[in-house]
Amino acid sequence: MSKLTLMLLMKNEEKHYLREMLDSASKYCDNFVILDDNSTDNSFEIAKSYKNSIVKSVSTESFIQNESKPRYELFLETMKTNPEYILALDADEILDKNGEENIHKLVDNNKLYDWFSFEFHHFWWDTKHVRLDGYWNPPKGPRLFKVDKNVNYNWRNTVLHCGSIPQEVLHKNGTYSGFRIKHYGYAKSPAEIKAKQDFYLSKDPEGKLCYMSHYLSMTDKNPTLTEWKE
Repeated sequence: MSKLTLMLLMKNEEKHYLREMLDSASKYCDNFVILDDNSTDNSFEIAKSYKNSIVKSVSTESFIQNESKPRYELFLETMKTNPEYILALDADEILDKNGEENIHKLVDNNKLYDWFSFEFHHFWWDTKHVRLDGYWNPPKGPRLFKVDKNVNYNWRNTVLHCGSIPQEVLHKNGTYSGFRIKHYGYAKSPAEIKAKQDFYLSKDPEGKLCYMSHYLSMTDKNPTLTEWKE
């Protein structure tokens, strides 16, 4: 069987979805490499309690200061474990049941592709409804890739939206995995989403790293929502 390694960056996730996310990943990942961004809650201890997990504290800049620095540090720590396939998830991202049951089969039987993308379904205001309008309907993004030891991997150096996997990965042959990721980052109150929007705009006030219309859509009063079906 191919070795499937989870690569995770986290900060103060104890009261959110960390346990649910790691419980899910435990069903299909062989090991975890987790970088903690100076959490002040029990996130570090929770992550350490999982079998086959390596948890370290960030030594570079915080995610809040510059996203690319801890993302790349996490990747370097992950590479020390001699991974075959790396799956990059955040603490508020959980595979659907189809993914949990079949992702290991995907990598074990793979002979054609270097990377796989996933559909991202953004839960909105609660954990029962997902958003289906504009850029939220639902986008695909690469998160799983086969490690090539002959490649010199690097990271996009931006304070936001630097990506979750090395940019060199996408120069190779990839495809859609057929699996969905449940993203709970917006399963919050309108006030909490507004705070998230304010953070993004403070880091990217001219919309150079993401469409400004996408930022602004976060506080739409009447988004198109539909009930999630597993």
